[in-house]
Amino acid sequence: MILLTILGVTSEQTSIQGKVVIEAGKPAILRSQGKDVPLASDDKEISATFRDTRLSGREMKIVGKFRSDGSFEIHEFYVVRPDGLHRLIYFCHT
Repeated sequence: MILLTILGVTSEQTSIQGKVVIEAGKPAILRSQGKDVPLASDDKEISATFRDTRLSGREMKIVGKFRSDGSFEIHEFYVVRPDGLHRLIYFCHT
């Protein structure tokens, strides 16, 4: 767990790891230790990433914090591979 203090405001961050489940028209969840954790983000790029069904079934480590409604607010995320953690970066050239 990481404790951050920014401009006098303290927020706790933690990480959870498991398989991401993304189905069209439904909020993304992280299946971890037999529980389904709803994922959320106020960041439009992160929200768009977690609507991409190609991520479904991937093992991921997600850094953020639990909200009062039980969902997990995503701040950072990594794909878990046998050789370590990898950042996932999308690039769109329009």
